[in-house]
Amino acid sequence: ASVGTATSPSRHERRTPLKEVVLHIGMHKGGSSAIQKCLDGYDDGRRRYARLGDANHSVPLYTLFSTRYRDYHIHVNAGLSTARIDALRERASAALERELSLDRDALMISGEDLSTLEREGVRALRDFLLARVERVKVVAYVRDPFGFASSAIGQYAYGGMRTPHVPTPRYRERFESYLELFGAGDVEFVKFDRATLCGGSVVPDFCRRAGIDADAVEDDSVNESLSRELVQLLLRFNRDGMPSQGNRCLVEARRRLVRQLRTAFDGPAMKLSPAAVIPQLDREDVDWMERAAGIALGEGADVARAGSSDRGETLDTLLDIDDGTLLRLRELVGAQDETIARSAGAASLLDYLFMSCYFRVRRERAPGARLVEGASRLHGHLRRAVTISRGRHPG
Repeated sequence: ASVGTATSPSRHERRTPLKEVVLHIGMHKGGSSAIQKCLDGYDDGRRRYARLGDANHSVPLYTLFSTRYRDYHIHVNAGLSTARIDALRERASAALERELSLDRDALMISGEDLSTLEREGVRALRDFLLARVERVKVVAYVRDPFGFASSAIGQYAYGGMRTPHVPTPRYRERFESYLELFGAGDVEFVKFDRATLCGGSVVPDFCRRAGIDADAVEDDSVNESLSRELVQLLLRFNRDGMPSQGNRCLVEARRRLVRQLRTAFDGPAMKLSPAAVIPQLDREDVDWMERAAGIALGEGADVARAGSSDRGETLDTLLDIDDGTLLRLRELVGAQDETIARSAGAASLLDYLFMSCYFRVRRERAPGARLVEGASRLHGHLRRAVTISRGRHPG
């Protein structure tokens, strides 16, 4: 079966010694990054974590199997040409074929964006794998809608969301095609709840389900949740700041800005108020997930908090940067330019930091003859950019 061809797989097509693929498809905000980080490079001679160019297999596999791969947001944000995207697709195909040809009992694949594949993409993925291995076991960690919303809005802000909204999990859209095309017997749903996960963490829990000795895998995962202050600043920059996507220099500059802000504004994870989440819930979608997985979602303490004093954040409070956060932002910029730090508002300060990152990226990637010019003009460019931005939007 070739990529994009929805033919019915049969056992006699099997061409590799590999017996099984354990396919982890997320969902988003369900510990995927921890699984990928801790299993990257794992190979005990029987079971292997696939090496497809990155520990997160989302990009190569979405590019390979989606019918809309050229519109994949990762490629669009990076400003990749059609030729470049098609080359990445060919590379992904070769890498996956290589991994599937190895003499192992099982191969682990993990990519949370696989849960967003359209039905024909899921079909193409299934046919490709089952033409080469005996069995595919699909594993999905399911996060309750309250925890998902709080974590996802931070991730969306990280990725560039301009208009804040309460994210909803869209369970059926993610998982129904996998149930129907792989079969319910080969799809395992696990509630993302540290109280019930094996070892209290998604890493040893996934290892157990994938047949890996969890003691052989170091669980050094960290909580990647974003603080309230960081989410506020990112949302403000996304709404009012300079363009930070469209080519690789802009994307790298944005990555550095986020890293800088994350260090300066580390703190407790931001949580949305249940009162903000409940009106957005699609109860039919949640009911479908509960029936399909046999687990309870959206009940108990999370809902009870809607009437408690622990109200969490609303969309309005996330757009309101308080004086303490602004003061810390001024201090961050003041290390580079005290004049701008004293006079500019939040949006202009964020523009200043972003432009600093951008020109550093450009200088690193420019030919040697342009480095001196870039260094001599950097300060002037930044001052002019911030001055313009003050007139363009409020601080």
